[in-house]
Amino acid sequence: GMVVDIGLAGERLKAILEASELGAGFRIAMRDLEIRGAGNILGSEQSGHIHAVGFDLYSQLLNEAVGELKEQRGQGDGATEAETKTQARVSLRLSAHIPESYIAHLPTRLAIYQRLTGVRSGKEVEDIRDELRDRFGALPDVVENLLYLVDLKLRASDAGVETITMSGPTVTLTLEESVGGARLALEKALGPEARVGNRQVHVSMRSGDERWREDLTAMLGRLLDFKETLLAKEIPA
Repeated sequence: GMVVDIGLAGERLKAILEASELGAGFRIAMRDLEIRGAGNILGSEQSGHIHAVGFDLYSQLLNEAVGELKEQRGQGDGATEAETKTQARVSLRLSAHIPESYIAHLPTRLAIYQRLTGVRSGKEVEDIRDELRDRFGALPDVVENLLYLVDLKLRASDAGVETITMSGPTVTLTLEESVGGARLALEKALGPEARVGNRQVHVSMRSGDERWREDLTAMLGRLLDFKETLLAKEIPA
């Protein structure tokens, strides 16, 4: 109980100190939304602010706070549940957010998070990357990481992956459905780095090498191809 209170209160206190001029209340609400924005996109502890707090609990508290804000402004609506279609949850050791040094204007940062939350295709991620480069210059690593993770989540969802987690040099993909009798065929399709269990695929990444990101993207591509091939076989012509 206490840890959460301190974590949230600490964040809140920092926001209050930063927002000592008029409109402080609005600024604090915006900052809450920003923290929630990164969290929403990443669905894990990666947004920097959140590491001290159990993420699900943190999201729940912030969702409630935002719900209250909306009600106060008469914007309460029932659509939010339907919008949050379960997307894959990705937890990799990557620092990913939009730093103030890159986009100083808080509402603009917020708007970018908002758009990233709604992205539905890799093409949209590319469009946002191009736009950021045009408007704000070369993307810092943490912003590239953010776009990479958004793209990865889309690919994972398409490929029927629920979660992606990293432990040492091993990345584990948990699948929405068990592999069943297709286990050996899938292992062959994914290549020598992959070990396929019933609902999990363990992939060993080349350690000390930045190319693991491309490897992971490629692995999700092979998984999607395999899934589509299976579906094609199941549907009688």
